[in-house]
Amino acid sequence: MNVNAIPAETRFDNVAFSSEVEGGVALPIHAKYTCPRCSEQIAFRKEHFESRAWRKFSNLSASQQAAFDDWAQSNGYADKAFLDWQCPRCSLAARVYIQHWAGGRGDGGATLKVVLESGA
Repeated sequence: MNVNAIPAETRFDNVAFSSEVEGGVALPIHAKYTCPRCSEQIAFRKEHFESRAWRKFSNLSASQQAAFDDWAQSNGYADKAFLDWQCPRCSLAARVYIQHWAGGRGDGGATLKVVLESGA
């Protein structure tokens, strides 16, 4: 299986999640991924990226997981949190790697970094 790596902002309409409030307004708590194969939009919530991603649970096949894990090992993402899914319309396998951060006043958040998609 080929693995395509794409900057997260190419597929997601929002890549930053935070508990910070800027100018009296909280940052968005939702993000949509657009499948490059069939244009299906898949909705995610902040909690998917902040807490569920640390579990490193995958619902992909063993061969898909292995291909993504191999890419991560070769590109410095092996120890990063991730979230896996398959497109409900066309079954494209995908994974997003997430950078978590913590601030000084109890603030924290997550930034979506790179999306992996099965190429074949």
